[in-house]
Amino acid sequence: MNADVGKLNGLAPRSCELCHKKEGVARCSACLAVFYCGRECQVKDRDFHKTPCTLIKKNRLRYESEEKKLREMPSGPFLPENVFEDHVGHFWGILETRPYIRARYALVDAMLISYGTAGGPVDVVQMSLDHLLDMMRLCRSDNLGLRELIPALYIRLGKDQDAYDFMKWYATTGQKMDYNWGDMEEPFLDTKDADVLEAPVKSWKGRVLDLNHVVAVVLIKVRIMLDLQVIQNARIADRGDNPEETIKIIGGQARQPYYFVTGRDFASRAAGDSTTGC
Repeated sequence: MNADVGKLNGLAPRSCELCHKKEGVARCSACLAVFYCGRECQVKDRDFHKTPCTLIKKNRLRYESEEKKLREMPSGPFLPENVFEDHVGHFWGILETRPYIRARYALVDAMLISYGTAGGPVDVVQMSLDHLLDMMRLCRSDNLGLRELIPALYIRLGKDQDAYDFMKWYATTGQKMDYNWGDMEEPFLDTKDADVLEAPVKSWKGRVLDLNHVVAVVLIKVRIMLDLQVIQNARIADRGDNPEETIKIIGGQARQPYYFVTGRDFASRAAGDSTTGC
């Protein structure tokens, strides 16, 4: 297994799939999901890579075919003109777009099944997330339930702040009774730098959360608690005499940088501030 896996929440950085060399790598031309440093490593890895490569390639070609078909399909009673340009946000309501949406989802599923587990390439998870976010842009109603998958991918990529912002939007703005999902002028997933140290039970009270979102929020809170304990233990070890610069260095080495974008005094939380929502 790649020695750098631990640095990316269990994902491997971009490198040769076999020898893990980082320089001079190129994508597999069939699946476009993994990288190799040269033909020698690609040939040696063929027995292992053949099955996932075939699965991903099959679904990628299907997705590309459905997109081409949709773009070239003549407009009619059920398909307006320029659907990709002028009907963003309404895809699922246009029946002819559904094969395209399903094919794109199948590609994401194939990539994550093949390489989305621990030790898999970070590029695969990032590509999967990019696909899902763009699909939500095209189809705000999210009829396939993509919102249930996205926070987990953010977390896998070490983007806990983005995951929290995403979930908070759905728990607040996304549940307003007067929110018009068909109005593209309405704000959509625009929550940024929400306070991850808040207690969700207070600000999200009365909201209905997807189980996947509940699990993701709990995971983020646990990670915050562990990082706070790292700093608190450092203070205790130095009997409270640690200079502020040292505390910041320790905080910077903690799992996530989100504490410093919330505007909260992270060091004071480590000292035992009881107001944290962790």
